Amino acid sequence: MAFMAEVDRILDQLQRAFDGDAWYGPSLSDALDGVDARQAVRRPIAEGHSIAEIVRHATVWTREITRRLRTGVAQDLEEADWT
Repeated sequence: MAFMAEVDRILDQLQRAFDGDAWYGPSLSDALDGVDARQAVRRPIAEGHSIAEIVRHATVWTREITRRLRTGVAQDLEEADWT
């Protein structure tokens, strides 16, 4: 039972980090407030990732970590994290 409570706590923290009241400051959603699509796809550093790519990476891994915590099964990603 304590294990499931810890899983629920971790899932709650993931949710908050993504679009809620994150413990460390602004959530990802809050940090992106006001960023439009044009800004998100810009690549100001040639070899760097765009905002859109970083958001996709964070989204894919948040979903994957959530899936793994719920199922207890680690496997290959179900979708590409960097495109």
